[in-house]
Amino acid sequence: MSSPRRFPVRVACQAAVLSVLCWPTAAAGQWFQMSRSGGELGVEARRERSLGANGAPSAISLFTEWVALPFQGTLGSPRLFAYALNLRPTWAQQRANQAAAAMLNGLGASASANLLAASPLPISLRGERSTGSVRGEFGSETRYRLLSTGATVRLQNRAFPVFLDYSTRESLSDWVSAFSAPTVRRDEHWRTLRLSGQSTKLMANLERTRLVDGVGALSYDATIARASHVLRWGKGSALESSADWQWRSGHEPQRRRLLAGSLRLRHAETVTSALALQQQIVRAPTFSANTRGGSYALTFDGPRWLGASVDVAGSTSMYHNGHSSLLQATPTLRLNVALPFGARLTGAVFAGALRRGQDFFGDSWIVVSDERHATPQAREFSLDFERADSASIALVNEERSLTYVSGFDFRVTRLGDVVRISIPLSSRIRVGEVVLASYRYVLPPAPGIRTRSAGADASLAVGGVSLQHSVRRRRSEATGGADDDALDSADEYTTAAAVRRGLRFGSIQGDLMHRVRQHSRNDFSSTEVRAAVASPTGYAIQGVLGASGTRSRMNERDTRMVTTMASVGWILSSTFQLQATAETWLWSTDERARERLRNLHLEVVWSLGALETDWRFSSQQRHAATAGTQHQFFGRVRRRF
Repeated sequence: MSSPRRFPVRVACQAAVLSVLCWPTAAAGQWFQMSRSGGELGVEARRERSLGANGAPSAISLFTEWVALPFQGTLGSPRLFAYALNLRPTWAQQRANQAAAAMLNGLGASASANLLAASPLPISLRGERSTGSVRGEFGSETRYRLLSTGATVRLQNRAFPVFLDYSTRESLSDWVSAFSAPTVRRDEHWRTLRLSGQSTKLMANLERTRLVDGVGALSYDATIARASHVLRWGKGSALESSADWQWRSGHEPQRRRLLAGSLRLRHAETVTSALALQQQIVRAPTFSANTRGGSYALTFDGPRWLGASVDVAGSTSMYHNGHSSLLQATPTLRLNVALPFGARLTGAVFAGALRRGQDFFGDSWIVVSDERHATPQAREFSLDFERADSASIALVNEERSLTYVSGFDFRVTRLGDVVRISIPLSSRIRVGEVVLASYRYVLPPAPGIRTRSAGADASLAVGGVSLQHSVRRRRSEATGGADDDALDSADEYTTAAAVRRGLRFGSIQGDLMHRVRQHSRNDFSSTEVRAAVASPTGYAIQGVLGASGTRSRMNERDTRMVTTMASVGWILSSTFQLQATAETWLWSTDERARERLRNLHLEVVWSLGALETDWRFSSQQRHAATAGTQHQFFGRVRRRF
C-alpha cells in the first residue's frame, strides 16, 4: 500500500481523470452516454471540552472534509445497459488533549450496472472499493482496504419470482506501531450465495456463507435455510407455517446448529393459535449445550368488548456439567366497554405460573453471541451479563467484515463483576458505530424457583382525561437449595391520572402517578407529577414549558428530584430553523447530599439554495461532589451541485 503522504495527490489525480472521462461529449455519440448526476462537497467539525471534578481539562476535536462525485449513463438503450459511478474521497483529523493528531485519508468508489432490465432475466452488477490510512496516537498507523463485489439475477415470473445473488467481500488492514511492536494484520474474505423466491403464499430462502481468515482461525462455513407458507380460505381464515434450519462449522472455537419451526392458525379473525418449536446445539472445546424449547399461544377476539389469550412456553437446556429447565403459562382476559358521554372503560385480568429448575455441578459457562452495542460519546460501555470471562471477549463490526484487536482497538476493565469496554482514540471503532460482542460468562449455582402471579388493570378515559389503576401480586419460593432472599416476590400498586387538552393558545398536558411496592426485598413508594404547556402548531414560534417533581422512599431513604424544561423554536421558513432548549435537574437523597445538573442546547439549521448548514452547541454543568462541566460544538457545511 502506498504512503499516506501520496494519498491526497492520488485522490486528486483520480478525481480529475474520472471527471474528464465521464463528462459527456458530442463525439461520444448516442450509443454511449454519461452525465454527472449532482454532487456534494462538505466540511464537518466537532469539538468537545470538559472539566472534571479534579480540575483536569480534556479536549477532543475532529475535522472532516469530503467530496462526492456521482455519475450515471447508458450504453445503447437504457433497457440494454445502464450504469452508475460514485467517487468519495475523505480527509479527517482528530486530536485529543493536544496530543499527536490522528489522521484519516480515504478514497471510496462504488459502481453499479443493470443489464437487460426489461427482459425476463435481468442482471444487476455492483462493486465497491475503499482504501486509506489512519494515523493514531504515538506514531501508530492503520492501513486498510475493503473490496466488495456482487451480482444478482432475477427470474421475473408472476407466480413465483426467483432471485440468485452472489457477493464477495475482502477486508485487509495492517496496524503498524512506531515502536518495536509487531504488525497486527487482519485478512478476511467472505463469499455468500443466496437463492430466494417469494410469492403471495410461499417464501423460500437458501443462503451459503464462507469466511476465510488469512491470519487467524476464524474460518467457517454457514448454511441457512428458511421457508414459510400461507394457506387462506373463507373470510379471514389462514394457516401459516415456517421452518428455519442453520448449520455453522469450521475452525472457529464453536459449532452451532439451529432447527426451528412454527405453525399459526387463524379462524375467521376470532381465534388464532400459534405453535413454535426450536432446538439449538452448540459445541466448543470447553463448552457444550443442547437447548430445546417450544411455545403455544391461543388468542380469542370475540365481540368488540371481550378478548382472551393463553400463552404457554417451556425450554430445557443440557450443559456439560448440568441442566436447566423453564416452564411458564399466562392466561389473560381483556375487556373494552363503551360508556355514555363518549367514555370508554378498558381492563385486563391475568394470572401466571412459572417454574425454573437448575442443577449444575459447580459453575457453568454460558456463551453470548453477537451482543449489540452502539459506541457512545463517552467511548465506554458495559457488557449485558456480569462475571464475564475477559479472555473470551471478541468484538466485530456490524457487517462482520472486521475483527477488532484487544489492547489496540478496545481495552477490558473490571469493576467487581461488571466488565467494561473502553475505546481508545486511536481505535478503528468510531463513536456511534455498532459493534457485536461475543463472550462467555459464569452462571453460579442457584435454587429452583416456583412463582405464582396475578394482576388486573383498569382504565377510564373521557374528554381528554384518563384514570388508570393496576395491581400486581407475585409470590416466589425456592424448590431446591438454600433461599438466599433473592427471590422476586412483591405486591405492586400503580395509580395514574393524565390530562390532554387542546386550547386556543396551545395545549396542556398533565400527569400524576403513584407507585407502591410491598413485601419485597426493596420496598418503595414514589409519587411523580408532570405538567407542560405547548404553543399551537403551525406558528412561526414554537414553545414548550414543563416541570416535574418526584419523591421516592426506598429502604427508609428518601430521594427527591425536581426537573424544569423550556424549549423555544423559531421556524422562519423551510430553509431556516432555530431551536433552543434549557433543562435543569435537582435531586437529593437527604439534607447533606444534593446534586444539580443544567443542560443548554442550541441548534440552527439554515439552507440557502444548494448550500446547507447545521450548527449545534451543547453545554452541561454539574454541581455535586463530582462537579464538572462539558461543552460540545458541532458544525457542518454542505453544498450540493
